[in-house]
Parts: sequence; C-alpha cells; structure tokens
Amino acid sequence: MSYDFDESLLLAALRPLIAPCGDLLLGILLTVVAVVGMVTTGGAIRAALGLPLVLLLPGYAVVSVLFPGRPGRDARLAPGLGTRLALAVGISVSVSVLVGFVLGAVGLPLSTLSVAGSLTVVSLLGLTGAVWRRLQLPAERRFGLPFREWAASAWRGVARQDSALDGVLNVALVLAVLVGVSTLGYALVVPAHSASFSSFAVLSANGSDDPVAGNYSTNLTQGAPQEFLLSVENHEGERTEYAVVSELQRVNTTTDTVTERAELDRRTGVAQAGETWEEAVSVTPSLSGDRLRIAFYLYTGDAPAQVDSRSADEHLYLWVTVTPG
Repeated sequence: MSYDFDESLLLAALRPLIAPCGDLLLGILLTVVAVVGMVTTGGAIRAALGLPLVLLLPGYAVVSVLFPGRPGRDARLAPGLGTRLALAVGISVSVSVLVGFVLGAVGLPLSTLSVAGSLTVVSLLGLTGAVWRRLQLPAERRFGLPFREWAASAWRGVARQDSALDGVLNVALVLAVLVGVSTLGYALVVPAHSASFSSFAVLSANGSDDPVAGNYSTNLTQGAPQEFLLSVENHEGERTEYAVVSELQRVNTTTDTVTERAELDRRTGVAQAGETWEEAVSVTPSLSGDRLRIAFYLYTGDAPAQVDSRSADEHLYLWVTVTPG
C-alpha cells in the first residue's frame, strides 16, 4: 500500500495556511526554537539562537500585524520586503529596550528567562495576530514570500547549466557564501575569549557596614582567627564554579620564593553569569614572623592539591606580621 504525500490529509489541511502565511509560520517556529535554546543552553549556542529573538522576530511580528497586505499601486498600502526587514530590526531593538524597562518597573530581574519569555510572548502574539489579519484579506492582496519561486530559481541556477562544471561552480559559490555568513554571524554573537574573565577581590569590613578592598588588619596573632570577605564577579558569560584557596607563606624576599607554607582555608562556590559570589572566610595563622604573606588563589573549577600563582586564574597577596600566640 502506498500513500501520496502531496494528497495527505495533513498537507491538505495545512496548505491553505502555509501558502499565504509561510513566513509567519516560520517566524513562530524560530521563536519557539530560540526561547528553548536560550533557556536550555549557554555560551555561543545561546547567543546564536537568541540573536533573532532580540533583533528580528518581535519587530517582524509587529510589522506583519500593521501591514498584512502586499505593496500595490497605493504606496501607503504596505511596505515591500526590504522595508519590512529594516523596520523589523529597528522595532525589535525598541521592543527589547522597552521589555527591559517594564521588567525593571515591575521589580522582575533582567535574567535570560524573563527577557526571553517576554520577547517570546510579544513575538508569538504578534505573529498569530498577523496570521489572522492576513487571512482576512483577499488572496490577491495578501503579503507573502515566494518560497517556491526562490527554490525553483535556485535549482535552475544549479541544475540547468551548459556544462557540469557550471553546476559545480554554482554549488561551490553557494557553499562559500553560507560559510562566510556563518563565520560572520559566529564572530558577531560569540565574544572573544579575552572578554571572558572573573573579577576577584578580598574585602575587609573593619567594623563598617560596607566591605572595602583595603584597610586590612596586617598585625595578626598566631592561633587567632582573622575575618576576610571573598568577592568573585562572574564575567565568563555562563554559570561558573569557583574554588578559592588561601595560604600563609614565608617568603625569601631576595629571590621571591616561598620557603614555608601552610594552607589556611579552601572554599568553593557558584555564580551565575553577571552575578557575584561572596563568602566570609576566617583564617587562623599557624606560622609567626615578620613579612609573611597571605596568598589567595582563585580557580574556575576545581583547585589542585598544590596551588600557586602559575596554576591559578587569579591571585592576591596580603603582607602581614604574625606575632607568637
């Protein structure tokens, strides 16, 4: 038994909607893919999937609702495809900014979930409304993209050539354009590696309400705890696990080499992208002497058993004097 796919019930039911609203249905599909990808992925993939949701889809939905018809003799009837895309980009940027203001006004955080969810609601409502408005017009006045004509023209350009070499060259040209566009898009949405970093600070309250990076207690007593506050700002672009190891070190200041060391504390924490991990630590000096230093080593991920400045992502030093307890 065989079935003719062109005459299937599903295709027959969808054909009246696909023909006049193919661009809008594609927009709905891209919106769903974008929001799912932004919520479930991170890094470069999230940026690539989220770019259309921020820069194109909400604006295209608004333009499609306002102008359901195709350009005609009356220039005010509807803009053409080029004008629609230009308006879509401009309106999408405005909608994204407006969404940020509204979320802030109602007290919601500017997180990936809240922003992506808001833009998805705008896009889906707009695209659905555009489908309804377009179907209210006579078939000859509806705006639509000639997908079939484009595909047929592309196939004729590849298949119907005077020689096989012409067809191969056309295919190679299309592939080169796709690779170039993909490379450019990747460069635009993926930040350079040097732009990803973590900001590390060791703070001291010293009796004040606001911890500061300075005014540390540098005269310590052996066996007496001293409080510090670790602060790590995550600019890595994704959720990051951290480890901070602190050591008390005796240093040969002539050669700048560590002659004796004692681990004081080892902490781990997690910070979401753009957030700060803060945690109070209490260090208890086990060595005594002048010109000792407390070293703080920051690692993204797990810290090794033996820590030093070469293996750490960031490190800070605090020179102290420890008197015998």
